[in-house]
Amino acid sequence: MFWFFQFLVLYVDDIHSRTEKLHYLTFRTVTGTQKHKNKAHNLQKKVIKNLVWLAVALTAIIFLASRIDRKELVTILKSTNWSIILLAIPIQLAAQVLLGLRWLMLLKPHKVDISPWQTIKLTYLGFFYNSMMPGAVGGDLLKAWYIRHHSKDHQKVAAVVTVFVDRIVGLVAMICVASIAGIFAGDELVYTINSRTFHIRWFLWGILLIMIIGSAIALCKPIRKRMMLSGLLKKLPFASLLQKAEQAINVYRSHIKTIGLTFLMTVVIQSFSIVAIWLLALSLGFEKVTFLQCFIIMPIIWVISSAIPIPGGLGVSEGLIIFLFGMVIDPSSPQTAHTDAAALAVLVRILGYAASLPGGLVPIFGGHLPKASEMQDELEQ
Repeated sequence: MFWFFQFLVLYVDDIHSRTEKLHYLTFRTVTGTQKHKNKAHNLQKKVIKNLVWLAVALTAIIFLASRIDRKELVTILKSTNWSIILLAIPIQLAAQVLLGLRWLMLLKPHKVDISPWQTIKLTYLGFFYNSMMPGAVGGDLLKAWYIRHHSKDHQKVAAVVTVFVDRIVGLVAMICVASIAGIFAGDELVYTINSRTFHIRWFLWGILLIMIIGSAIALCKPIRKRMMLSGLLKKLPFASLLQKAEQAINVYRSHIKTIGLTFLMTVVIQSFSIVAIWLLALSLGFEKVTFLQCFIIMPIIWVISSAIPIPGGLGVSEGLIIFLFGMVIDPSSPQTAHTDAAALAVLVRILGYAASLPGGLVPIFGGHLPKASEMQDELEQ
């Protein structure tokens, strides 16, 4: 539980620093300008949001701890085959290298001058902040700031857009492959609610449908016009920025091959990450857990966890692993396998932390590390 308490200390410290700043800005608003009032109001909302999500993480961890046998959990972890885990770590590290090269492919159409080594370093940095660091400094935001800061003036918006295009391409490819894998899923991934069966693959297909509809609306002007969204977007205060972002995305229409290659690379990256997690299951002796099942389950966990603004989806990710992997560890009685699945959740967390550690070295040896407010101010320009 050391990693959890370390996270808790960092999160509370982040909230404390924000609260001190809020008190200062509140004092300034007494005789200050409207700008100080707006900053104080925005900071107040961020403090409240951080407290809410901290409560969510705490509640999830406490609930999960009450549902498992902690003594049995320690016994299971002691019997782990650590030689297999040592094999999983370099596989996960290799996946991050490939992610950096995928991002480089998306930067090339915009002629952004950056080396493969730099994109790999920034990818590790983003992974580190997404996995371990509390507060508003997300990995994608940090990558966007760095790439904007080191791009030429006419490339800044396009360079920032590639960070989010990279995330979207990866997400779509991941869900597409998992949806196909779901076709071959067995009855062990069927959940019964009030005598009604619900297959896990239905959830994947639902996400895929939402992504297809969202992509069609975002990329097709005629659809936006029919839905009267174009006029609404033009009235927004950041309409000019949206227009520049759209122009940056349109560049890829003449680089379909690049999108196709990044899609295929995502399949390889996803396979690397899931092989690593499958090896963790094998290290615990879970021979019933197959690679195909991991290929279906992990994208669901990654999508839901990434939607929760807590580093690494702490608590949420563990809960999903316990619930979904419990179904495949012991299909006849999933609840009795919750402690076994909890052991897997602990190893997955350790693997994520271990693989993200190189990213913590980037700000130490790579120069200035910006504050959240500094990044947000620059990226809004």
